[in-house]
Amino acid sequence: MGLGFWLCSRASRLKLVRIPTEVRRTPFPITLSKRLPLLHCLYVKIDLQITPLSVIFDTSMKSPIALLLLLFSVAQAHAEIPNVSQSVACVEEAIQSFPEDGLSAGDDLGWHKDINEMMKRTGGKLNEADPKFAADWLLQMGATGAKSKLQTIYEVADANDMPPQILAGALSEESSMADFGLSRDYGNWSCGIGQLNLLEWCVWANSATTKTKNEIAWPTAEIEYYLKENQNRDICSAAFIRSALAKPFYVLAMKRMQAGDLSRPEFLLTSKYISEPTTLSFEEAAPMLDWVRDKKIPCKRRNRQNDECLEIQPSLDEAKATHLRYSMAKSFTEHCGEHQYGIPARGRILRSIFDSLPEEYRLNKQNTDSGTYSRKCLHEPKFKGTPLAVGWLVTEAVYNAGEEILDGLAHYWHTEHRRIDDVTPDGFLLAMENTIEKEKYKKRLDPVGRCEGEFHTRNLIKDMSLPGATLIDHLFPPTAECRDIIEKYHASAQAIL
Repeated sequence: MGLGFWLCSRASRLKLVRIPTEVRRTPFPITLSKRLPLLHCLYVKIDLQITPLSVIFDTSMKSPIALLLLLFSVAQAHAEIPNVSQSVACVEEAIQSFPEDGLSAGDDLGWHKDINEMMKRTGGKLNEADPKFAADWLLQMGATGAKSKLQTIYEVADANDMPPQILAGALSEESSMADFGLSRDYGNWSCGIGQLNLLEWCVWANSATTKTKNEIAWPTAEIEYYLKENQNRDICSAAFIRSALAKPFYVLAMKRMQAGDLSRPEFLLTSKYISEPTTLSFEEAAPMLDWVRDKKIPCKRRNRQNDECLEIQPSLDEAKATHLRYSMAKSFTEHCGEHQYGIPARGRILRSIFDSLPEEYRLNKQNTDSGTYSRKCLHEPKFKGTPLAVGWLVTEAVYNAGEEILDGLAHYWHTEHRRIDDVTPDGFLLAMENTIEKEKYKKRLDPVGRCEGEFHTRNLIKDMSLPGATLIDHLFPPTAECRDIIEKYHASAQAIL
């Protein structure tokens, strides 16, 4: 905010202005090198045409300089109210694609500039010995199948009545839109464009259409038979399965992928190494599946479907239960790397979280200051509202940080006298930062989720913003504390599995 920020700061420090508490506050982005203590005058939202000046400043104030400073600050703030909707890109502008796909009107949007540079440098032929190979591979894989990914994103967003930018941003944050295969993910054993684990895959697959279940070889008949003998069991609960049930398939695939070259990195592991030439047999997998079932794993990631928080409940026939777990893990590991399944699965998980939120979030579709989204995209979404509606930003935050973050967000907005409909993306991030830094809420949150929750949602907003948009501050890297927490978690998870 430059001069306006300096004037506002000086006026506040010299106590030349007094902003009464009845004036409603709305956050504005602060584009500084680091976040400074927020000042009242940066939050004034006022329409000078209809609001008496006596409401804004103390009429007994005699200093003409103070009046000038205040009016300049208010005018500057009013002029920079971010038009949230018009600052958000269409999905096709924000995701990776090749120039020949014709999805983006400009090469300077989103990832397209990086892809163009990579294609000019490599001609599309990547070399694993190249120091830039990992980054180039990620760009190339993210852009591969862009048309199909885009169509699926729009279809899934419409089916779940959600903003397509939220879904696309979540996928971009997890995988940069690449169809990853299975990875250890430090004990989460995630896979695909949505980086889902087995429990999340199960929730989606079990509610999928018959056609989809057949395509992914979901063991429907085996599940029905098991539930007849073990009634009222939730087979997608951590009381029955673990994400680590994917481990034996991963071990086989890594051996195949690294045959003759143990230096090949994990990210090159795709689903073909699991199913070709043959898949892992039940007899080969059973010993490790039983080990995972019986392993007592500390509860570390409450925000990912309580995967390690519940003990496995016994079944009437443990042999049949083990075979069912094998069949479920086989379906997951063989098909989770295909975006036509990974995108619907991630959309289903986000929708289920959204449906569990308090009503005030679920009713939120339009931010007060956002305006109508009028950008002409390749597809007109079913969702009629702000593309970055706060209810859906909260959904993504809960996915990464856990539902424990809700109390902190609600408390922050209550103390700031702010309605949910008044919260802009930057205001949402202010609430996130306030929550994860307060000791009261910090203790409730999973350490890794606390760090990832704010960082993921910040990047989502940035990824879905048009170039030059000022919806939020520039991206802040994880703090030293968060880096230390994540590194320690990674080390402990690797030791366990």
